[in-house]
Amino acid sequence: MIHQLKELIIGAGKKAYTLVMGKPNPAKLANFPECDVFICVSCPRTALLDSKEFLAPVITPFEAVLAFNRGSQCTGAYVMEFQDLIDSSPLEVGKQSEEARFSFLQGG
Repeated sequence: MIHQLKELIIGAGKKAYTLVMGKPNPAKLANFPECDVFICVSCPRTALLDSKEFLAPVITPFEAVLAFNRGSQCTGAYVMEFQDLIDSSPLEVGKQSEEARFSFLQGG
């Protein structure tokens, strides 16, 4: 899911950052003022936050696909399950390497 979203965001001409944290709250996300929107991919139901207090909107992956994919149309159906979203997405996720990208032991 994260790789698909990154491809979609970069394809739309935007920068994508991956942040790892506990449940988002306004104080945590305020540390990233350069971000215009946050996409919460932890759990489909925890992504539905009341974002009035946040400096930038917090949206679900489904909302991100609607926003960044020029060919998508809102049909009224709301997809909450990540697997359903992955299966219906036009983006193909490349085969992921079995090897870790970063190693604390090797320093890279």
